[in-house]
Amino acid sequence: MKILVTFAMSIASLIFAVPMAAAQDWNGAYVGFSLGFDKGDVDWTDNNGGWFTFAPGTMHSATGHGLGGGAHFGRNWQSGNNLVTGLEFSVSGLGNSRAVTSPLFPASDTWNTEVGTVIAATGRLGFASNKFMPYIEGGVAAGAVSMTNTDVVFCGATPCVFSSREWQTGWVAGIGLDYMASDNFSIGVNYRMADFGSTTHAGTTSGTAIAENFTVSAKSQVLSIRLNWLLK
Repeated sequence: MKILVTFAMSIASLIFAVPMAAAQDWNGAYVGFSLGFDKGDVDWTDNNGGWFTFAPGTMHSATGHGLGGGAHFGRNWQSGNNLVTGLEFSVSGLGNSRAVTSPLFPASDTWNTEVGTVIAATGRLGFASNKFMPYIEGGVAAGAVSMTNTDVVFCGATPCVFSSREWQTGWVAGIGLDYMASDNFSIGVNYRMADFGSTTHAGTTSGTAIAENFTVSAKSQVLSIRLNWLLK
């Protein structure tokens, strides 16, 4: 939240420092690409106390960082008072995989978590000022959340593995600033945070007959540079 507030204050100071001029036309459809830094937070609770914990209720939290990128397309509608509303759809691939040594069995086990692909649909509200357009956005998002627990010692030559990947849905909110570099091209910066809620990841650990059942929750944050082509 502090990042969001700081970003908003920086955008406001930039906008009001520029002398007012006729606003650019942001009407129409656009397509684009993004590249940035992402953070994924994944928490799980072992409901059964399976192969990797032997204790029901065991909890684990992990945070990973990495580079992510994606593509988006949308449509803007600009009113006479320079308010800009819009709809956008995006697909991103995040790179925040985090593997840690099990605190219970450090000699044999590793726990890996990741928020991977994210699909989002957002509504946007912005204000056209000169060549700038600051905006806020919010909507729904689905994230591919994965966890992989591996035991390389107590299962013989072939490791025991529990691996699960589930699509989890929730909300996404963000703030951004676009700059119209030409009539058909804009560049911008965007910050988004998403909460994918929690769901059950279940299955059987390979090499055993032990059923696993985890409650997994996940969140992500992405700060990215965006390139947009306006289809005018």
